[in-house]
Amino acid sequence: MFDLAWGASTVRLIVLGQIAEQPRNAAWELFSRQQDRIRHGAEHYPHRHRGAWELLRQLYVTYALEEPDMAYSMEEFIRDAHQQFLHGLTPEERRALLEQLSPEERLRGLGPEEVFERFTPEERLRGLDPEERLRGLDPEQIKAYLKKFEH
Repeated sequence: MFDLAWGASTVRLIVLGQIAEQPRNAAWELFSRQQDRIRHGAEHYPHRHRGAWELLRQLYVTYALEEPDMAYSMEEFIRDAHQQFLHGLTPEERRALLEQLSPEERLRGLGPEEVFERFTPEERLRGLDPEERLRGLDPEQIKAYLKKFEH
């Protein structure tokens, strides 16, 4: 382990291949390139939080793939993990998740046109009385339309 000066801060560099194989180092061993060290870390890592394994799995996948865009903070990591979780849901799981939201929450971010285009004209007018259906039309348009039905 080395403490390095980085501007006004000190950065601790941990060389995973050189840390002692002790239960207190179990979390670090999970990121080793040596399979026996990973196994030792997994066997000795204390489970203090329900989501700890999911967090470690996510970190390990990121580390193993050597993604250059690894999150800078815990908040960014959590945001990315949530995005990956949502993208991994099956259509049935997404539907079940959406059913837990109120109609207002499900429609948030959609404009009226985006909502209306999903319905037929008949469905959009259902439940409106005649006066509401005609509101917004020019009276001349209404008269011209009614003339079509005069005998």
